[in-house]
Amino acid sequence: MGLVGDRQWMLVDDQGVFLSQRTLPIMGLIDISLNQSNHHLTLNAPDMPTLTVTPEQTTGYMSVIVWKDHVKAEVAETHINDWFSEYLNQPCRLVRFGQTSQRLVDPEFTNGNKQVAFADGFPLLVTHMSTLEQLNQQLQAQNHPHVTMQRFRPNIVVKSDLKPQDEYRWDSIYNQQFKIDLVKPCSRCLVTNLDPKTASKTGNTVLSTLAQRHRLNNKAIFGINGISNQSGAITLGDQLEIHYQNTTEDQLTSK
Repeated sequence: MGLVGDRQWMLVDDQGVFLSQRTLPIMGLIDISLNQSNHHLTLNAPDMPTLTVTPEQTTGYMSVIVWKDHVKAEVAETHINDWFSEYLNQPCRLVRFGQTSQRLVDPEFTNGNKQVAFADGFPLLVTHMSTLEQLNQQLQAQNHPHVTMQRFRPNIVVKSDLKPQDEYRWDSIYNQQFKIDLVKPCSRCLVTNLDPKTASKTGNTVLSTLAQRHRLNNKAIFGINGISNQSGAITLGDQLEIHYQNTTEDQLTSK
């Protein structure tokens, strides 16, 4: 299911369809902190009072849609939904991936029984600092300001002396505590053109550069999706081992 507490909540419209920064960039300005001991959320947003959300503040299940998946999810209490509706200026509800909720990772990339909550498709996203540094060099050549890793919303960031885009040849990363299988490069969308600090659009340069210089199978990519077959802990600064796949470098576009 990915990191503890991650992507357990989702906003949906009045039809139960998921909402995201793709159409509502100001969602990115909602500041969220998680209490690891009890999974309580504390939320702040511009011109809004502080909101606390707990897993117990739900009122039953409803059917929601995230991409092509229909999922039964717990619905937050009315005052919570009103807070989000006011901030986003449209009717919406906050839902939670409950104990009886079910959503499977694409069986093409697993053995068919791996769960994922409300992430786009996979529980984990791994990125590589060397690739970000390469991207920023390419952006600088186009007079575009540097971007931070936050723009790509990864779970795990790997720092190494390996060359940029080397991560697309990794089969897994692991240590004595856990192992993450890296199953699919992450194709990117228009959200990469949003400044995460301001939720403002910065033009199409970031996505177009990815499409031209970081691509696989004619798709703009950055980062690689992962799943784990075991529970374990990961901590900032942990040392990781890399197991390589058999993919040859000439299958990747790296310029």
